[in-house]
Amino acid sequence: MTREIFLQPFGTLEPGILLRLMKDLKWYFKNYPFRFKIEESAIGLRNAPFNPISKQYNGEYIIDKLRRLVGDKDHFRTLG
Repeated sequence: MTREIFLQPFGTLEPGILLRLMKDLKWYFKNYPFRFKIEESAIGLRNAPFNPISKQYNGEYIIDKLRRLVGDKDHFRTLG
């Protein structure tokens, strides 16, 4: 049974980054029945809390948003 793993982009990314990640994951998990797909719509970070000192977004906010987004979808895993 093939399992689908979705790559969920956040914010603005160059398309090549996710394509390269997907290629590397396919190679790494070549002995497993996984199929990787890139989610078409990115999760916006415009309203996400940002710490200018550490130059990082609030991880809890992003994880919560990801959980709500993929909670109803029927696939094996989502990587954000």
